[in-house]
Order: sequence, then structure tokens, then C-alpha cells
Amino acid sequence: MSGLLLANIRNPWLLLGLWLIGGVIALCGALVHGELGVVLPQAGGEYLSFNISCFFQINSLY
Repeated sequence: MSGLLLANIRNPWLLLGLWLIGGVIALCGALVHGELGVVLPQAGGEYLSFNISCFFQINSLY
């Protein structure tokens, strides 16, 4: 996929910048999930954290 994107962009530094931005976003998501696991040690995973953070039951959506 990167080869097709590089063929359209024609600037390798821009492609590396896009990869870097995507990596930072993925790292932020991983850190948030890690913090939620520390703050909410109960069983339930994302279901529990969504219910607590959204202040309503999302069992019909999830």
C-alpha cells in the first residue's frame, strides 16, 4: 500500500511524515488503553470503560 501511495505523492519525506503521524496516533491510543486498564482493574475491558466514560449503558450498541 505504501508503494501505491508513494507513486502518487512522489515525495518520500511526506510519506515518512504520514507514517510518523500514524505511529503517534497509534501510540496515544495504546497509552489510553493502558491507563484505562490501570484505573479500571475490573473485568470487562472496553465495555466497562465505555459505560463509565459515556455515563450511559451502551450494551445495545456494543
